[in-house]
Amino acid sequence: MLEKITLTNFQRHENLTVEFAPGLNAVKASNEMGKSTLLLAVAYALFGAKALPYSLDETVTWGKPAGTLKVELSLRLNGAPIHIVRTKSGAELTHEGGTVTGQRETAQYIADLIGADAAMSGKLLIAGQNDVRGALAAGSRGAVELIEKLADFRQLDELLALLQDHLVSGSPAALKGRLEQAEKALAETQVEPVDEAALNAKAKKAEDDAAQAAKAVKESVPTLRAAESALTSALRAASDRSQRDARYTERKEALARIVKEEPEKPAAAPEPVAHLEQGVILAEGQVAAANLYEEMRQTNAAMDEEYPQRFPGSANQLRAEIVDLGDKLTHIQSSIRQWEKDIAAAEAKIQTGSCTTCGMDLSDFPSVAKTNAQLRELIERRKGEIKQAGETEEKAQARNKHLGRLLAANAQLASHRAVKGRFASLLDETVPAKLVWSASPPIQPADATRALQQARQTLQEAQSRTAKLDLLLRTHADWQRRLEKAQQAVQEAAPPASEPPLPDIAELTAKVEGARRVHENALYWHEKVSAISEATRRETGAAIHAWRTACAARANAEKEAAQCRADLAKLEFNNALLAAVRQARPTVANRLWSLVLAAVSTYFSDMRGTPAIVTREGDNFLVDGHPIASLSGSTLDALGLAVRVALLRTFLPNLSLLILDEPNAAMDEERTAQVLGFISAAGFAQTLIVSHDDMTASVADHIITLE
Repeated sequence: MLEKITLTNFQRHENLTVEFAPGLNAVKASNEMGKSTLLLAVAYALFGAKALPYSLDETVTWGKPAGTLKVELSLRLNGAPIHIVRTKSGAELTHEGGTVTGQRETAQYIADLIGADAAMSGKLLIAGQNDVRGALAAGSRGAVELIEKLADFRQLDELLALLQDHLVSGSPAALKGRLEQAEKALAETQVEPVDEAALNAKAKKAEDDAAQAAKAVKESVPTLRAAESALTSALRAASDRSQRDARYTERKEALARIVKEEPEKPAAAPEPVAHLEQGVILAEGQVAAANLYEEMRQTNAAMDEEYPQRFPGSANQLRAEIVDLGDKLTHIQSSIRQWEKDIAAAEAKIQTGSCTTCGMDLSDFPSVAKTNAQLRELIERRKGEIKQAGETEEKAQARNKHLGRLLAANAQLASHRAVKGRFASLLDETVPAKLVWSASPPIQPADATRALQQARQTLQEAQSRTAKLDLLLRTHADWQRRLEKAQQAVQEAAPPASEPPLPDIAELTAKVEGARRVHENALYWHEKVSAISEATRRETGAAIHAWRTACAARANAEKEAAQCRADLAKLEFNNALLAAVRQARPTVANRLWSLVLAAVSTYFSDMRGTPAIVTREGDNFLVDGHPIASLSGSTLDALGLAVRVALLRTFLPNLSLLILDEPNAAMDEERTAQVLGFISAAGFAQTLIVSHDDMTASVADHIITLE
């Protein structure tokens, strides 16, 4: 039974851990989420890379090194705990008695515990997607070969091969021709014959006794088979009835527990909260409007405080004045530059120093003194004009800066979020303007906040009451569904009102023992009489050989005839021995098939919902006497599943585990319900099913969801 598996970089699963439970485990997930990959990882952990459809380099998660692929599996086989770790570099299996290392050694250890080799165990244990039919997918002959391999028929085949290699066999025609020539030569020698008739009569009697013993063995086989078949059917019927009664008791107890768990059912329906939610939205709007109105009021107050003297006009008039001031400043600055040039030119014209002719100071000349006085008067006048213009420029620049601040403040008001949100407008009789609320002023922010808190509290209380009622309703509805499901399960498992009594197991067992004793006695007598017959044949040959040896005159002919007779007898014996071995093979196979097909018929009938008898004709399966090629796909799937379960139960009784991938993919709801019912009642300690349908999940003991 599987307990836990961990996948690292295995196909699409970089890190996945799944825990399994006893009973029916359903694996559910969306398409391409790695459900089949999980089953493939189980097969790889048990049987190694040979169980994979492709190499480890193609199995590892895309883009990851193959050396990082790892699968760990914990399980129990025959009640003993086992832990397996497999990677590309090696494998290790830990059990109560020690440790097994190596890829092949780990797979062989598992195969020995199961009772079949890795390839065979994997084929029976795990039904991959679209492979529910198992051996039937290769035709009936494939199923025949599978069962014969499980029954270890290779021992008979190996014995037959050894006999053919070491014993002379084949056609006796050549030996008979040589014998005729030797007897002709003897007749021509006129030698007194021995009493061959008496010897042959004695040998014939021994052969007749051996044939009679073989007939007794053959006649005892059908009686033994019939007794064993009756006992097997009785044991199965007793087991089925015991399991049914246990299942019925278990389901009644489960129903009683559910009835006791009935939860409280609410008396009223959940109240509507949509109008309360709308009230919260309105209250939130009132809070936002009140806060915005307060912000607008504070902005107007701040403007009044910062700009107590506003420009008495519109923004356009203010901009016009700024332009005029700019022109005025430009004119003043141009005049100052011109006056500075006039001063520089006048200073350059003032004459100072002495005359180069007479040495007299130039300022003493009247004409020079007059000119210098006029130039100095011009310089002083220009300096006075420059000073006055500078004072005028300073005042104009201060005015221009003040008007720019007013204009910037006005622009700031125009971009206010109350104006952009159309909650307020600009009263532009002055610059900066005034913000004016577009509608009647809202309530105070504190009042709006209290109203919002009250609306939210009312909504929260209503939502809490509604959530509690919803939880009570969902809990009661879930309990009701569980109750109905449990009631239906009890009805389905209830025993019929009247049913025939079970056969007497002790009586049937006694019949089997009696038939087996008769058969074993017949075998013993056949073996003993056959030995006597062989001894008689040897004695007859020895007597003839002695007679021929005594005949010196016919030594060569006697020797040839004796040799021919001996070789012919040996050839016939060898041929008979090989034929007996060949005949034993189908005899054993038919006995095995009678057991397997009885179980297949029972399982197939359960899944099909109608009685059916599965038989075999040559290498072909028949259902109610008709070839299986005429069956539908879903019916073939059911038959394949019946064969798989019968083989597991017959040849691998220690392995109470079945793994199926989408077994109901081609089935309708009715067939799916029948198959799931069969799987649940098949008696496996653990079943793992990958499926998309809800019905599988509804009957599962444990659901594994991959995301």
